[in-house]
Amino acid sequence: MSKSDPRQLDLLDYLKYDAHKEGYPLRQRLIADGFAHDYSLQLNRGLMHDDGEGVVNSRLCRSPVFYECVDGHERVVLRHHKLAFQPLPTALLNKGYTLEWAAPSHRHTMDGQRMHAADLATDKHLAELVRTAYLTTRERVYDAIASNLSHILSAKNARRLMVWMQETDPRHEPSDRSAAVLATGMLLISSGNFVQFDDRKYSVRARAWAALHALEDGWVKRKGHLLNVTAEGRARQLETA
Repeated sequence: MSKSDPRQLDLLDYLKYDAHKEGYPLRQRLIADGFAHDYSLQLNRGLMHDDGEGVVNSRLCRSPVFYECVDGHERVVLRHHKLAFQPLPTALLNKGYTLEWAAPSHRHTMDGQRMHAADLATDKHLAELVRTAYLTTRERVYDAIASNLSHILSAKNARRLMVWMQETDPRHEPSDRSAAVLATGMLLISSGNFVQFDDRKYSVRARAWAALHALEDGWVKRKGHLLNVTAEGRARQLETA
């Protein structure tokens, strides 16, 4: 069956790719040395996970290196230069590989920052996030707070995290406890009472505070791994609007 659009990805052709054919010596070497599998390189350019002792439990730290081939130029890339002394990058260097650094604007760098914050902004790993905050950004942490409050981050620990970030931030907690933001439609989600604090017309900081205030003040409540609007929250929204 032919492709309907010439720009459409032919998945069968992609899966038939032979990693051992000539022309990709670095790729072949990574597989031969046991640092990667053909499937993982095709799927997400990933090398083997770094499970060494003391490695922080985030996807960024567990996968600090990736393979990239652009216009025929192959390279092994470190997601963040401060991960160079982890076991996997060290093993690669000891084997004679050259590691390049990814630019801050590189998609895999930004994905790593996002995953690091999302994985560690939890009740269980909060201290690790504070200790390794240099591997992500303030905006990614705000985003993780807004997302994780629904299931893996308590309101108490989210507030501790916000207070910690405010130490070097001149901005302050919204004096109206985000009532104006919450009343403008952020809680009016089409799928019933399910809530996600991802309205992009607000900054990630505003969304994080809104999520925290909504949970603390009873606008929403947890139900399983979701936040649901309460009757009180719906009434407040109508009153404030």
